Amino acid sequence: MKNLWLRVSTLGLLGLSSVAFAGGPEMAPPAPMNQTGFFMGLGGSYNSVRADAYSSAVGSASLDANVSADDVSLYSLAASASASGTGDPIHHTTNTFAPEAQIGYFQHFTGSNWLWGVKFMYKYLQATSTTSDPTIPLDLDNVSVQFTDNVDPAHSADINADQSDFGDDVHVASIVGSSAQTSVNHELALMAFIGRSFANSFIYLGVGPSLFGTQTNIYNAAVTGPDGAVSAELSDDLSSKKWMWGGAVQVGMAYYFNPTWFLDLSYTYAITSKYGTSFAFSDSSSDSFTHTHDEVTYDVDVNAAADASASINQRVTAQEFVASINKVFSV
Repeated sequence: MKNLWLRVSTLGLLGLSSVAFAGGPEMAPPAPMNQTGFFMGLGGSYNSVRADAYSSAVGSASLDANVSADDVSLYSLAASASASGTGDPIHHTTNTFAPEAQIGYFQHFTGSNWLWGVKFMYKYLQATSTTSDPTIPLDLDNVSVQFTDNVDPAHSADINADQSDFGDDVHVASIVGSSAQTSVNHELALMAFIGRSFANSFIYLGVGPSLFGTQTNIYNAAVTGPDGAVSAELSDDLSSKKWMWGGAVQVGMAYYFNPTWFLDLSYTYAITSKYGTSFAFSDSSSDSFTHTHDEVTYDVDVNAAADASASINQRVTAQEFVASINKVFSV
């Protein structure tokens, strides 16, 4: 009997030892820190937004006059002129903080620490720059004058001259404003990226298209003569909204707080193509009056017209530092 108890005790100790060396009941492995899948994030950005503007303008004017007496046309005059010019380039940089939101998807290549993904980002920039007293000078390009003498056709004459005949530039007018304002309000970007993951982080490089929503305003626009006096005021301020396409490149890193939350830090450089905004305006007038000379009354009819258009070619460049908190929804 004593030997039997000894054998049972020995078997019990061996059983306990095997359980102890096995580490107890089998446990599930912890979730990996770098989970992938769909993600959404909110954050903020510090942005340096540069707006470049290049302006030009063209204008033309015409004058038609007719002199008659007793309903018989005696003389007529037809004159026209054209002018053009360019304004000084405008370069403004605005630094601003802006909220940022992003949504995307990423995953690892099979059996690799390398990953790929895509994300869509939106920023509400509200970066505004203002230029005081914008001016586009207009210099004379050509002049045409046709005088017709219906009484003695031999006195009729045609005169045509272009810039080569003037010698020096002849300043005839300017398109001016009290101020010009450019606002870059919205930015959207779609980035495809590739990266390398580590234990609880990953780094990445992305590239893709960008889209900027802009607005240009010119306040108190007018046309002035060579002496600076206002010859035509525009009744309304000039305003134009435009979406500008461009491209962007981004480099960043992400750090996981836990398996489904990570901090995303990135730098983005974006630039657009040049986009043109045009403003056009015109003015016309008619007048009739009589003039008496040597007891003869002459009827004079005058019609005048002028039009001008200004074009502003703009480009937006942005450098952005972004920090966002993101939630991963694994699939």
